[in-house]
Amino acid sequence: MPSKPVGQYDPAGIATKGGKNVIREGMTAVVTGGAQGIGRSICFALAKRGVCVYSLDVNDNGNRETENQMNSVGSECYAVHCDVSDTEEIRKTFEEILQKEGGIDILVNNAAVFSTMSFVKDSYEHFCVRKWLPRLWPGEDREKLLIS
Repeated sequence: MPSKPVGQYDPAGIATKGGKNVIREGMTAVVTGGAQGIGRSICFALAKRGVCVYSLDVNDNGNRETENQMNSVGSECYAVHCDVSDTEEIRKTFEEILQKEGGIDILVNNAAVFSTMSFVKDSYEHFCVRKWLPRLWPGEDREKLLIS
């Protein structure tokens, strides 16, 4: 039987690395675009595993609904208004989360961002990966999971 690639999901829907569950209770996750659809499903799946989830979205009503669903399974979860096409708003939001949580274990870049920014230099993906990842995961001893 061939081995699974790192980060593949097993039939039970649990992310594994080397046979070990990568997503564990007590972790902190940020999910962009969590107010509906795939983003909401990701938030809920993480919350069911005991992950503290920050759902970032501009759809405040949908995001509050996501927050209510996540909290109904007993996880500490927050709906946060954040326009991920605005780098200053991203910076402020991440600063607040980092101050409260000390780090982020899981970052899911799910939000659809359409922009006229240069993809190579200034894109949302570039901003999140190049500017924030070193600060999100201080130290080498912390498990890291980026879904983009």
